[in-house]
Amino acid sequence: MKDRKEEIGIALIKATRYYADHGQGVVAYTTDETALASSVVEVVAMMTKLIRSEGDHFRKAATGKPRRIRSTGLGKSFLQSVTNTDVEKVRFHFHYHEFNPLFDLFDRQTSGLGFAATMICDDDVDVCNACISAIRAEARSKIFRKRLNDHDRAARKNHASFTRYARKLCSIYSALYGLRIDLGYRQQYWSSMASRDFVAHRKQFLLNFKKFLPEGLFSGYAWRLEFSERRFVNAHLIIFVDGRFAHETVNATMALKRCWEETVTLGKGLFIDRGLSHYQYNGTGKIADHDRAARESLRQVITSMTMPDRYIKLTVPENHRTFGKGAVPKKAAINRSKRLLVEFIPGVDSPPARQEQFVTGVDSPQP
Repeated sequence: MKDRKEEIGIALIKATRYYADHGQGVVAYTTDETALASSVVEVVAMMTKLIRSEGDHFRKAATGKPRRIRSTGLGKSFLQSVTNTDVEKVRFHFHYHEFNPLFDLFDRQTSGLGFAATMICDDDVDVCNACISAIRAEARSKIFRKRLNDHDRAARKNHASFTRYARKLCSIYSALYGLRIDLGYRQQYWSSMASRDFVAHRKQFLLNFKKFLPEGLFSGYAWRLEFSERRFVNAHLIIFVDGRFAHETVNATMALKRCWEETVTLGKGLFIDRGLSHYQYNGTGKIADHDRAARESLRQVITSMTMPDRYIKLTVPENHRTFGKGAVPKKAAINRSKRLLVEFIPGVDSPPARQEQFVTGVDSPQP
């Protein structure tokens, strides 16, 4: 099983891929954002190891050419990050986001190091060691540790809340079926859209999409707000339906598409079905007690929809939320000995969604 931090980093990188349909099937593209997100993950991983290390990572060679130095493996990783990380480009592509404090610390402390990893000489040894010492000193301070903990808190709470929600759903239904979709906009309308427009559309969709589904099919949902240069603002959703109605999921997906594209956005919206095989997304299909692979897939969904914020977190004007989930259905729990095997992190549940009649306004508190 992958290391947890590695799994979160992979989830972030996958989220930056761009999908396009050119008439011969959907193709996944690796974009600039994919490479830049990967560089953020690498810097944070390197910085985590660096602040835990002790001693100097560079020293002058006792013999040999004047330019020759010796460094530890972590020292080499530090130099590679200094040389290869284009911080200015990262901040340009993710200009609506805030970064892990370790990445910001790396930027502040290394911005004055103007050399390439392959060109470092013995005169730079003291400079590099002093830079690493300054990084350690700030990272180990109480103020910085609090800042790092505050940054991670929302992701941990969302993960814990989603985990409990999934467990509750699985205690009610003997089997669930996951539908993963993206709600976005057609490119020609991007320039005319404001954040309040998407907030209003997202709330309207979440308050009313159940009216488009067959009675008894819907079980629950969770959503995550995302933004990228290639896809503009969009919401990624997983909608859970009662596994007994799995044969209705194709019609249900088409109904959800009509709800978003025609009813809510009046033709401006773009609906993407992430359950199609070419997307290779986890969490789609039937999730039953006896299916360990499906349970593991759902655990990965929970991680991918909550924990990447530990690296790069979207910030939305007026403090609008970037993650949410539905309420637990009012149905007596089925007493079963098996439970969904998903990892649990202690946290606080978000307040339950308020069930309302058809609403077109933007003042609903939960969705």
